[in-house]
Amino acid sequence: METLAGPANRLMLTPAQIVFRLGQLVRGQWGNRPVIEYDGQVIYRLPPPLSNKPSCLMFTQPKSGSKMARGILRELARQSGLQPTGPGGAFFKAGIPQSEIPASTSEIFQPSGYFYHFSNVPTEYAIPIDAPALVHVRDIRDVLVSKYYSLRDSHPEPGDAVTPEKKRAFLDQREMLRELDVDQGVLRLASRGVADMMKGLRVRASCKGTMLTRYEDMVYRKQEWAIDVCRHFGWGRPARAIARAVAPFDVFPDGEHPDQHVRQVHPGNYKKKLRPETIEKLNELFGNELDFFGYPTK
Repeated sequence: METLAGPANRLMLTPAQIVFRLGQLVRGQWGNRPVIEYDGQVIYRLPPPLSNKPSCLMFTQPKSGSKMARGILRELARQSGLQPTGPGGAFFKAGIPQSEIPASTSEIFQPSGYFYHFSNVPTEYAIPIDAPALVHVRDIRDVLVSKYYSLRDSHPEPGDAVTPEKKRAFLDQREMLRELDVDQGVLRLASRGVADMMKGLRVRASCKGTMLTRYEDMVYRKQEWAIDVCRHFGWGRPARAIARAVAPFDVFPDGEHPDQHVRQVHPGNYKKKLRPETIEKLNELFGNELDFFGYPTK
């Protein structure tokens, strides 16, 4: 079975969404969508909208259960008439380093029809729309522990478009982390860039119309979290639909698996992994952000 969006196992459209897209075809708007180009190649094309409902934004901190949170909200966004999309996956697959992300990416943002999601708050391009937003974070001390194990063991290598030198740099970093224990590795990863990322999330969370949620408050109560987010975005989804969207992600690993993407999910793992002096150093480095997001340092 086919739909206007392609095979039925990819996206089934509601009657209202089918009518909306037919209207786009009649008005000649179907193919008039922005693209992102890099080195003369189109690496991303904005997918067609599902409705003219107001767009929404989601900013997640890397290693904050972002894949889980994004998966839940992408499904609920579709049900609510918004096309979920984000350029980050295209940049990663193409192997484009953050410093080379084109500023023209700002052209993909439309005031209606989309649920845009990001890992981090982008600084390489503007987001020129006024839309309700969500900022989702996790204790940076847990994030850095998770990042250490991910880069050391499970994170996929950069895409084929990246230069051999940059791919080599990734592999060199992996080898370096394998020679360091978790305390040494975490402190090596606690760079200026991480501090800037945390400040960006703090600034975005302070903006009008932005909801702040934390991994620690979501991981054990995913359905309640999704209900709160739907209310913030104005997505009138029934409790049964929200429960179905949450169900595939409401799982907990049996034990710890350092070589897998989901190593473990329980908050406060840094207390088991790091020495007290390492934790104290992280508290000094990220004290303002830990305090803003409600994470104790004593």
